[in-house]
Amino acid sequence: APSLTIVDEKRVAHLKAFVENGGHLVLGSRTAVKNRDNAFHPLRPPAFLTPLTGAEVEDFYAINEDVPVIGNWFTGKARIWAERIRIIDHDFTLPVATYGSSNGWLDGQVAITVHNHQAGIVYYVGAYLDETAMFAFLKRVASSAGVNGMFEAPVGVHVYRRVRTYDRKEVFVIVNHTQAEQLVKLDNNTYDDHISGKRIAGQIRLSPYGVAVLTKTI
Repeated sequence: APSLTIVDEKRVAHLKAFVENGGHLVLGSRTAVKNRDNAFHPLRPPAFLTPLTGAEVEDFYAINEDVPVIGNWFTGKARIWAERIRIIDHDFTLPVATYGSSNGWLDGQVAITVHNHQAGIVYYVGAYLDETAMFAFLKRVASSAGVNGMFEAPVGVHVYRRVRTYDRKEVFVIVNHTQAEQLVKLDNNTYDDHISGKRIAGQIRLSPYGVAVLTKTI
């Protein structure tokens, strides 16, 4: 649930029910800093969602230089924005990543947390990660949640997932928004490309501004 700046009681209840029923929720920077009237909460972020995260934001700031981020399964950089997180629930909350040496106030501080809440899991990401680090982080999150079949697309290539109404079959639309040829790594399945008419496995090469429409081979 990225960019969830505004929350109200109804939204909090929906997210709480989702997690308590086994959902895996990812919250990002600036979560729940305002109410439905666009007014700031007097509480520390993520305000009324803090029981779900087991942590709160101690301090935050826009940054003009990249800050190293060292994760349990990735490394990268925080850009534009960084939040210093304080763990509240030490029994069920763990740090996923910390900041490296940079400006002093972030050195060694927690950047990302994970919290077990009843049947679900909640991640709080306090940094705007670079693209490579964010992909590595979300790939692990998706795998932990049992979501398989992620494609690895370079920057400038978008993958859209749709489900056909009449047979509930997944359709993947891949669009290359760049002026260069791009390579997209597929999962372990075989796919039919309905534009080229080819059967594809492993990877697909898109021409500049090229498009592919894929369904799994029966």
